[in-house]
Amino acid sequence: MTATVTVSGGWRARTVAAAAPWRERGYRTFLTAQVLSAAGSASAPVALAFAGLQVGGTAADLGWILAAGSLPQLGFALAGGVVTDRYPRAHILLTGNLALAVLQAAAAILLLMDLASVGALAGLSAASGTVSAFLEPSTKKTLPALVPAHLLRQATALLQATLNAVKVVVPVAGGALIALTDPGYALAFDALTFIGAAALLVRLPPPVGSANAGRSTAWEEFREGWDVFRSYGWLLLWSGQGCVTVPLWLVGYVLLGPAYAHEHLGGPAAYGLMAAGWTAGLVLGALLCMVWSPRRLCPVAAGVSTAMALPMAAMAVGAPLLVIVAAIVTAGAGSR
Repeated sequence: MTATVTVSGGWRARTVAAAAPWRERGYRTFLTAQVLSAAGSASAPVALAFAGLQVGGTAADLGWILAAGSLPQLGFALAGGVVTDRYPRAHILLTGNLALAVLQAAAAILLLMDLASVGALAGLSAASGTVSAFLEPSTKKTLPALVPAHLLRQATALLQATLNAVKVVVPVAGGALIALTDPGYALAFDALTFIGAAALLVRLPPPVGSANAGRSTAWEEFREGWDVFRSYGWLLLWSGQGCVTVPLWLVGYVLLGPAYAHEHLGGPAAYGLMAAGWTAGLVLGALLCMVWSPRRLCPVAAGVSTAMALPMAAMAVGAPLLVIVAAIVTAGAGSR
């Protein structure tokens, strides 16, 4: 009996500790805003992919739409980090969410009015990617300002667990919605979630500012960050591998996945399940990392990343949907 009480008390104490950040008003507001925007964004890739196919685009056209959204995020990533360190993050968060709401609403209106084209979707995707390049660093760096330092680990874990749960469930529901209605409705929902997130972010405790503003020029900060990055040989090598494997993954899964689901698996509902499988794999990989610490991390990470080839192999042999989803879960776990 004593042992049972002790174990129960231990779990109760861990649960209370894990939920401790929720008592901070700013954190509650921030987490709720992130859940809202994540709920819309989780279904947006499915909607955008099938929107491109709906307007008569080919797999190559779909590639242009997706690349238009991804390339600005890569090109402006460093600039986004510099801006985040020099300007109030609350302003960046609010402006970024409102801008994304406008862009998603514009895409939704074009689709629902049958005015969309591959070029228009690619342009809106590029604009959204540019905004995201500046918004994401601010989102990541805001959290430490909202909770005491001793609660930061629990706050980060609670936020990530919540967002991952949203990203597993929403693509399945979003895929079903798109299959029954129109991709435009999913993008309209995404716009509404960004508006809701912006309304909540206005209530963040002021100000969420920058400690580095005014200390040095943007170029000096950029050069300092680049010098630190290139000083680590293993990081350069790992980044080089990513420059090869990530584009291949994007072409094989993000590009061909929607086209394959459209042609062979019944459409967006199937691709929604595939997208949920990717996030489920990321969650599984994170859990494995918590209990397994390999002695030589980089070789192991490089080896398990080969699992990213499994979904493409499954599609190549015409495997059923559940096998493809299992391959995607495995790939997600390996990439984590």
